[in-house]
Amino acid sequence: MSEFFQTNIVGLLGILLGFLGLCFIGFELAIRLNFLKKKFNAEENDRENKKEWLDTQHATLNEMSRSLSENVAARLRRDSSWATEALERTKLGPYADTLFGERKNHFRDEKELIGQKFALLLLDRCKWLLSNDDTISHIYLCIDSGTTLYPFFRNLSLEIAKAYQRGEEWIKIEGSINIVTNNLPGIEALMEHGRINPADRFSPLAVTCKILPGSPLPIYSAITGEDTEQELQEIKKSAPEGSIFIGLTAGNWIRIRNTPPSCPVPLSRGGRHPEFKQKLIEICDESYVISPLGKIFAKMSKQNVNEMLNLDPSEQEPALDSSEQDSARNAYKESDINDEKAKNVKLISTYREQGRLLTRLSNHLGGALLTNNLESDDESFIRRDVGETCNVQFRFDKLPRDPYLEKEVEFPHPHTRKDEFIRCFTDL
Repeated sequence: MSEFFQTNIVGLLGILLGFLGLCFIGFELAIRLNFLKKKFNAEENDRENKKEWLDTQHATLNEMSRSLSENVAARLRRDSSWATEALERTKLGPYADTLFGERKNHFRDEKELIGQKFALLLLDRCKWLLSNDDTISHIYLCIDSGTTLYPFFRNLSLEIAKAYQRGEEWIKIEGSINIVTNNLPGIEALMEHGRINPADRFSPLAVTCKILPGSPLPIYSAITGEDTEQELQEIKKSAPEGSIFIGLTAGNWIRIRNTPPSCPVPLSRGGRHPEFKQKLIEICDESYVISPLGKIFAKMSKQNVNEMLNLDPSEQEPALDSSEQDSARNAYKESDINDEKAKNVKLISTYREQGRLLTRLSNHLGGALLTNNLESDDESFIRRDVGETCNVQFRFDKLPRDPYLEKEVEFPHPHTRKDEFIRCFTDL
């Protein structure tokens, strides 16, 4: 009896322990399920909060982007030059695949500074001449092609339009200011920035403009040829009484005339490009050669320049089917400026502070050409008689402090960064 009882007791205890184990497991599962439920609910709440936050941020960003896009669109309608500049710097803008587009980024900041400052200075001179000299009633601005003159063209267009909008009478007289040019990108800049009402695409230009006929020269985005030169001469002959002609030109390189009177001499090549510069200087009453400082040879002849650049001295024009490399070997020609005309040809460039790579060059030019930096008095330029203005150098400081990077800016063509070449600009 006791063995049976003991056996049953053990069995019951086993069943009880098993039951208790199941209860414990069930209790543990219930606790875990409850924890998982709370965790899920908490994560669900967190997801809802994040979704609400993201919806709020999305709405905020939508509002910001809408406002930003409206402001950008409005700014572009008023002035798209900043966007164009950004595209050009990334080589995505107009003329990006042309040599003009490539060279446009050489000396970019320096060209822009010269363009801004000289456009204001020359326009003030035109205003003074038309308002104070009874013998002058028409001014013809003959503007050459090239990347150096493009910023001047754009800034001149902007300032002429501003003068018209301010109601200045001298600019409103028909034919008071006339632009004559072979600069194709310059014409586009004039049409974009030189309208009487910039916000109205149907608005006429605030200035009379004549595009010279001739043959397109893709490398310079220009028009050249014998008919281009002849038309320029005809405009001079047929100009009304009281007209003066002011020329603006540039060169691939510039040298300083080594016989007195000293003056800048532009060097160029290809497609009667040199002949057009020659004609422009010949017919104008005063001419300005505009150039970054790093393109000016202070003490070299044309032959020296060609030899330094290792160019063919034969000066033969390349054949029409010549490769780009063949054309690039052609030597530079220069404008023939006689003693009398040299008095009316002036340099417009920049100068450097002490301790810079081209400080000696800028100081040398200041002495050789009696250059005026006009920092304190620009009236000495504005009010002089026709043909009696001065050479001008504007201060340019936007240069890297690192000597190697400075050399890259001052000499953007890799083949010109050789020590022998740079000494032509520094050992003076």
